[in-house]
Amino acid sequence: MWRNSFTHFGVISRVLHWGMTLLIIVALLGVELHELFPKGTELRTALMTAHFQAGLLVFALVWVRLLNAVTDRAPRIEPVSTVGKEKLAALVKFGLYFCMIALPVLGVLNMQAADKPLAFFGMALPVMIDVNKVMAHDLKELHETMGNVMIGLILLHVVAAFWHHFVLHDTTLQRMLRPR
Repeated sequence: MWRNSFTHFGVISRVLHWGMTLLIIVALLGVELHELFPKGTELRTALMTAHFQAGLLVFALVWVRLLNAVTDRAPRIEPVSTVGKEKLAALVKFGLYFCMIALPVLGVLNMQAADKPLAFFGMALPVMIDVNKVMAHDLKELHETMGNVMIGLILLHVVAAFWHHFVLHDTTLQRMLRPR
């Protein structure tokens, strides 16, 4: 079942969802844990490298995921959800996709404005911005703020999935799990 069915997301959708979830966790852990180690240490550098590479991989995969979302209809939720819940879910989903696109772009622009080299698995990225330390600081602040917004959206997404499963007893969460 590669494609979505009427009741469950297919393998493609599930691998993209859970794989990108793992990449986002790696990016978050990398950036949060690197501060535990002194500047210049190999572990601190490795954690930030993991942050950069995971973020850039999320940016690459989000386009595949968007293409999959528009070419493969999502399974229906049973019992049918209210229009208000559907609109709120769509707003959160839009916010998550926006963050998966904007955060890596802001991160790359920040690094380039700070004159710090950045490559995607050894491949140099095109330079999109001149070195500008003031702009680098502002971009870093915006990147961090948007990262916090994304964390909030992720928490809302997870809480909503469990709310739907354990309180509303609908199929929202079951659709993203492997069919039995």
